Amino acid sequence: MVFPLYFLLFPYLIFLGVWAVFSLTAIYHMLRFGFKNITTLLVTIIYISVSAWLLYTSYKYINQINWDTHVSLLKGMFEMPTQFFK
Repeated sequence: MVFPLYFLLFPYLIFLGVWAVFSLTAIYHMLRFGFKNITTLLVTIIYISVSAWLLYTSYKYINQINWDTHVSLLKGMFEMPTQFFK
């Protein structure tokens, strides 16, 4: 079975979409229902900063990969090895 490497981006994009929905919900709840003090604001800013840093780092590493490469899965797994029968 051979497939292009960019097929692995689809689960990653689905993960990012789910993560974005949960993050926006969490930020909304922190700001709307949290205590109105500096701690809530600092936690929200730290969460957004760390999230942005993780997204940037992820983008930086993902951008270096050649996504047109094809991956062969299970190639040669069901063939009889010939090196043992000399």
